[in-house]
Amino acid sequence: MKIRKPKRKDWKLIVELLNSEETLKNIKDIIYKKGDALQFLKDSEKTLILEKDKKIIGLVSGTFFKQAGILMIHFLVIKKENRKKGLAKLLLKEITELVKGEINRIILYSGINNKPMTKLMKGLKYKKGEEMFVFYKFVR
Repeated sequence: MKIRKPKRKDWKLIVELLNSEETLKNIKDIIYKKGDALQFLKDSEKTLILEKDKKIIGLVSGTFFKQAGILMIHFLVIKKENRKKGLAKLLLKEITELVKGEINRIILYSGINNKPMTKLMKGLKYKKGEEMFVFYKFVR
């Protein structure tokens, strides 16, 4: 297994990974596309992928707010068949290392019904914040 920054050629595998995960679909009928993957690549300084046998099996992506000292994790995904092996914890550790010494908080959003993420975060001693709603509107 290897953790690395994504490359442009990874975009199809990133889209496949994101679309395979039902818990990422807080917005009904969302389908991740090439543009979403390319955005990860643009922001790849704070995006890492986990690769096994030349296949992407995990991804973590976040935004670093330097002045506030916050690392905000937007996506943490491990393919279902590779879960419960400590891989999400490993990705969180690696992305945190990128900004070590510059952050005082890590914030991660998760769907209310995402039980695996809730269990993971509790196990890692993250505190649960307020429940939130996601409001969205498709603009054409």
